[in-house]
Amino acid sequence: MELTFKKFEIRGLHGYKDISLNFSNKTNIFVGENGLGKTTILNMLYYLLNGNYKELGKYNFNTIVLKMGEGDEIAFSKDDLLDYIDSPLTDEIVRKYLSDKRKVFDIERVVKMRKNREKSGRGIQEWVNDIDDSIQNRVKDAKKFESLDLNELYNLNREHNFRIPKNFFIYTLAYIYDETHIHHNENMNVNNPFAALSRKLNEIRRENKILYFPTYRRIEESLFEKEDLDNLPFREEIKANLINFGMDDVTSQIKEILYGIKTVTSRNYEQMTTGLLNQYIEETGFSFSFLETVKPETLRIALKRLGNKVSEETINKIIKKIEKKEFSIDKDKYLMNLLNKIIENYLELSKTDEKINSFVEVVNKYLVNKQYIYDQSSLDLDIYDKNGRKIELSQLSSGEKQIVSIFSKIILEDKEKIIALFDEPELSLSIEWQKDFLVDLSKSENLNFLMAVTHSPFIFENLFENACEIGVKMDDNVSYADEEFNND
Repeated sequence: MELTFKKFEIRGLHGYKDISLNFSNKTNIFVGENGLGKTTILNMLYYLLNGNYKELGKYNFNTIVLKMGEGDEIAFSKDDLLDYIDSPLTDEIVRKYLSDKRKVFDIERVVKMRKNREKSGRGIQEWVNDIDDSIQNRVKDAKKFESLDLNELYNLNREHNFRIPKNFFIYTLAYIYDETHIHHNENMNVNNPFAALSRKLNEIRRENKILYFPTYRRIEESLFEKEDLDNLPFREEIKANLINFGMDDVTSQIKEILYGIKTVTSRNYEQMTTGLLNQYIEETGFSFSFLETVKPETLRIALKRLGNKVSEETINKIIKKIEKKEFSIDKDKYLMNLLNKIIENYLELSKTDEKINSFVEVVNKYLVNKQYIYDQSSLDLDIYDKNGRKIELSQLSSGEKQIVSIFSKIILEDKEKIIALFDEPELSLSIEWQKDFLVDLSKSENLNFLMAVTHSPFIFENLFENACEIGVKMDDNVSYADEEFNND
């Protein structure tokens, strides 16, 4: 899903200021002097997109306007927001189907659990999996949700040895029905405009990870104790995000990715062995297409990833035969077929390798007298100085840590698209780094939308077409957010 934001407005901020941001690109840079309220604006957009409506409601404003794509813009007042927050029917599934059942079946507990799961990046597919397929089909075929006998279906589900609690079962049935009949419900009459916007934002959150990079003061987790968090100038969720971008988290992320490659490689090898036994018995299905085009070095990496399953001597013999084109289908078809399968399994992980190589390439532009080296054979990713000595992440400068942390979060993310919000990204970055930083970020395939607020001209030196002033209307003074910078 390609994400396009067109406009974000805050009217009556602090009771006297109107803010206007127009988005014309995937990467958008807004410039404003200190004291303009750049951080406040970014915080409010973050809370809106991230679904933390209670925090958004703490700000003093009259109306917020958001326009996405080519659709109509949606405007809601602070009263609309507070009414929505206070309503027990904020969950769309409850509002549509279970408003009369929420207390009888303790549906609110289910809603709370779902919100917690979504915050941790999980959906409710596990609940769906705990409902028998025949029951799911009955729900999908139903003309109206009210026509379903929920007690009968629950008992039937238990007969199929599913043990999902009744309140979770009922909520999940409503969810399945809604997913199937969503077009019948799109035009429901909703009096509160924020409810309509909330549904659209839920869709965005399902497909995008929203990352907020606050003003970069102390990114390294070891620089402060847990009890110091209350003194940081960020609200709770932002504090949590700040911690998550420490060096320990980067190390864990890289280890998880490399371990994932090793695990998939090992699993594929075991599955391949079983498949080949069946194939060789029947003497059918031989294929050499990958082997015919593979480069020797690629084959070497694929074989070395199998660890001690293949000796170095054997690998060298195979590579030599490849280089000299000594393979014969008549004599070597079993070995050739095996190698072809090993290459095929290796190529299945090529996208992950490409992400790691992209991360290494871009980060090495910023590291001084040191570089990341990715050994694709042994699956090691480490930093070395110019003398070949291994460098720990904790030994990097604050600017280097910032670079490594941010690019790891954006480039190495492998599950979701990214919406990234940056508050004064120039801090801790040298002038030369500032010129390239957002340019390099904007090239990431994972990035769906990027917004940065800054007062540094170097941040947008190479992105003039993406930079504009923050539109502010205060008393009789007006400036416009769509006034692009030029070279004058």
